[in-house]
Amino acid sequence: RQAINDAGKENVLQIVEDGEQVNCATGKIIMSEFPHITFSPCMAHCINNLLKDFVKLPQFSNVIEKGNKIVMFVKNHSKVNATLATYANKKLLKYSDTRFAYQFIMLERLNELLTPLQQLFVSPCFKKLKESSTKASKACHEILFDEKFWDNVTHILAIVKSIILMFKPVDGPFPCIGKVYNGMQTLIAHLKNIEEDEYIRAELVQFASTRWMEYHSSLHAAASLIQNFKEAIKKVRCLLCKDGMKY
Repeated sequence: RQAINDAGKENVLQIVEDGEQVNCATGKIIMSEFPHITFSPCMAHCINNLLKDFVKLPQFSNVIEKGNKIVMFVKNHSKVNATLATYANKKLLKYSDTRFAYQFIMLERLNELLTPLQQLFVSPCFKKLKESSTKASKACHEILFDEKFWDNVTHILAIVKSIILMFKPVDGPFPCIGKVYNGMQTLIAHLKNIEEDEYIRAELVQFASTRWMEYHSSLHAAASLIQNFKEAIKKVRCLLCKDGMKY
């Protein structure tokens, strides 16, 4: 309230905060006191929480846990990490407990470095290292040559691809509220089509729909209509220009 009064209530149209219950409750109070101001939960926070929901599923958490075992083994042993650098021009990315998108980015990089990692674990240089004879090393070796595991990694990355891509506009420096509504609808449609298992598909769609309802505001719908109208006008202008007409 103080910040609004300092800025001048006539200069404030929207407030964006994380979608925690206390913030949403505060938003409702603000909107009741200042009817012209709209409260919108942060969509970057929405996407992060959606990925947090996904990670709760065993199909996701088990794969991430195994992937993290490989990353931590390599990153925690300097000689192993240095040997990997002779096979790959990219580095493994560390796991994050709170930045859930980063867990999938970690998996994506791991998938990119699959061949170099396999080359590392069968190389004479690695076998000379004392770390190669440890239980952790043998566990990593088993994961690296487990085709089913890598099939699961590829499938998971395909599922979350559209969600990760949503981060770029919603967490960027440019206005994007007009793209959020269509983006979320496209995301939910993607989840319905990408997952063959009926039970898992239902859970993923339920997670996405629930988070969208929690974070959705009327401003998203209004901005989407304006965005769609602007895009329609651009298409009409392009068609008229092709026909040799000026608009």
